[in-house]
Amino acid sequence: MIIHKYSLLLASGCLTSLLILATLGAAQGGETFIVPDDFATLQNANDSAIVPPGSRILIATDTPGATITKRLIIEGMDDAQGMPLGVVGSAFFGSGENNQDIRFAGIALTSRASGTIIRNVTIGGNSLIATPPVFGVITGGALQSAASNITVERCTILDTFQGVSGTCGTTDDMITTTCPRGWLVQNNEITLNTGSTPIYAYIGISAFNTDVLGFFPQQWVIRGNMISRENTQTVGGPERAFTGATGINSFASYGARIHNVIIANNRCAVRGFFDFDKNGRFDPSEESATAIEVTAGSYGDDCCGLAFNTETQVIGNDERGSDFQTSVFASRDPAATGHDLSKLHQYDYLPFDVGRVNLVMIKDNILPGPFAPGKANGSGNRSLRAGYPSRGPVVPTGGRLPNAP
Repeated sequence: MIIHKYSLLLASGCLTSLLILATLGAAQGGETFIVPDDFATLQNANDSAIVPPGSRILIATDTPGATITKRLIIEGMDDAQGMPLGVVGSAFFGSGENNQDIRFAGIALTSRASGTIIRNVTIGGNSLIATPPVFGVITGGALQSAASNITVERCTILDTFQGVSGTCGTTDDMITTTCPRGWLVQNNEITLNTGSTPIYAYIGISAFNTDVLGFFPQQWVIRGNMISRENTQTVGGPERAFTGATGINSFASYGARIHNVIIANNRCAVRGFFDFDKNGRFDPSEESATAIEVTAGSYGDDCCGLAFNTETQVIGNDERGSDFQTSVFASRDPAATGHDLSKLHQYDYLPFDVGRVNLVMIKDNILPGPFAPGKANGSGNRSLRAGYPSRGPVVPTGGRLPNAP
């Protein structure tokens, strides 16, 4: 185990900090490098031949975003007051000619980055690039491959349009290459941008099309996260939105499938008014914010076949402060077909294309209550409650959020 350039550790207790880092690094068997002491940027560290897979990269200054192409442990460093020493900003990612204006991310992951851990990293606008990235952490899509077995934990992701997003990688000819499986997204704090969206939606965490290749399992675990968006009005054309805003979604489309997504013990306070059709009116059924979405839809059998969302679990989430509770979008209501395993029908059902949501479990969530548009206390943003634990321990699956009344 080698820690390069100890000069970063100058605060009081530096020897203790150094010994802790050395112990942790030795236990995991990788080298540790520091940005900016060893490399000027996170991208430089990733690209260097002297940084082997499994290395730890410590972020101690503002750095542009990066496309990660090897398995790494990326960690943010804090000062004595617990404030980040550096913020990961925005950088262009992906290949091909499409959607050049939206491909900016904090950390983008190719399939070669499978197994990467992103911990205690702050992502947003910084001293180098004031505009926050469109995506906080992303894999698939224009990267043309997707990383699996990724951990994103105890991160702060600020003012992005999608905080954490995983979908299958595709070539320029729309041939699927790899899909993201086995992600753990826990104990992160995500705020969504309030500007006009360039990417069709505002989503805190999105598990999207984790399988079009027919392999199982594709489990994602999304737990203990805090996601918020202020209650602002946004005008955009229909080509710029399909879902309004949502804290977390489990989404299968285009003949794809998603299986065994666990969404547990998260806090979603997501609001907004979206005049997507530009008619000057707010339609709460189509232009509103939803705490959590479970969706299966496609463009029909003549295009891409059925979409299947199977065994998604939505348990113990606090949805207070969102406009609407968990919503299920599919061609059939799971309760009407025997696929609501909880048999409680604790969701809003909205008909959507020809996809199927099967074997869904939705229970024990704290619902938005009287905060939906048009109801009492419907104006203003229900921000995350003061005193809510920051970067705290994972809440056991099926339990309540700590300190929730």
